[in-house]
Amino acid sequence: MIIDSKGKLFGKLNIIDLCLVLAVIAVAVIVYIKMGDKTVVTDTTQEFTIGITCEEAPDYVQDYIKVGDTVVDDSKAVTLGKIVGVKFGPSINYGVDDRGYVAKSSKEGYCSVFLTISGKGQPFINGMVIDGNKYMVNHAFTVRAGSGKLWAKISGLDAKADDAK
Repeated sequence: MIIDSKGKLFGKLNIIDLCLVLAVIAVAVIVYIKMGDKTVVTDTTQEFTIGITCEEAPDYVQDYIKVGDTVVDDSKAVTLGKIVGVKFGPSINYGVDDRGYVAKSSKEGYCSVFLTISGKGQPFINGMVIDGNKYMVNHAFTVRAGSGKLWAKISGLDAKADDAK
């Protein structure tokens, strides 16, 4: 028989004592779960520089993009950072010439836009995570820069050295 005439389990342990031991173990487990395993989370966010290239935009966009403007990924509403450098050049267009070769040319009334952006994100092996979204070199997307909107590609992505730590 499992419980004998004296109320002991297997003739050795009182059932009330067993319940008390199990209650103490349960309390110890709950206390450990609530307070024992405190993982320290470190902030891996760091400053970075992104180069963005738009090969062809209407000339008038030059009036609407300037240093200090905010740049936003238009499709995800993610703020990438602030413009720290802006350069405009002739538009970059590729087409087939009369000999059948692909040739680079420019289009009148259009310019290329080169932006340097400074922001904060978390580096990962292939690029940068900004606001939970991964960005890599050659990532093509629509950006809002200042009051202008551009179809552009990431042409450079550099994490700034963090010597302060």
